[in-house]
Amino acid sequence: MATAERLSKCVDAQDMNDNHSRLVLKISACCVFSLLIATLGSGIYTTLQYVNPELEFIQTYPDWSYNEKMHYRYKEFYDLMLFVQQHTSEDSTILIPRFNPWSDAGNIHLVRSFLYPRKIQLGTPDAFRQLTGSPNSYALIATGYNGQIWPSTPSAYGVETYIQPGWGLVDLSGG
Repeated sequence: MATAERLSKCVDAQDMNDNHSRLVLKISACCVFSLLIATLGSGIYTTLQYVNPELEFIQTYPDWSYNEKMHYRYKEFYDLMLFVQQHTSEDSTILIPRFNPWSDAGNIHLVRSFLYPRKIQLGTPDAFRQLTGSPNSYALIATGYNGQIWPSTPSAYGVETYIQPGWGLVDLSGG
């Protein structure tokens, strides 16, 4: 009898340990699930904050053409990209300013997306020396967000063509 009671107490203790383990496992699963939901919610909220203004724009101007939308977004920079597309050949090399303070004109990936297949390079002093006098070589004339114009003396490098003050193209080939 004493053995049966001890056995019964052991089984009860084992059941308590199993129940405790299940409870800990359930609480852990709930915590992981809650963290997952919180992370997803945060990501969705962040995405909506970024996307919502763009959706508002699309809803407000649904009949605008691609060019109108791009001009609205990029302003003079987009006009410059169109001008460069129309006035340079596809095998041209275009020098651009560094990113700061020319955030659009200095963004090599953004410029490349508009001007492909033209070769895009940062306008370092060495690049100017190498390309001045080379055929099909140009430099953007761009105004930074601080009002600074790049290059500071475009006429020193070649023939300038402006589409508006502070925005244009320098023909580095000399003609």
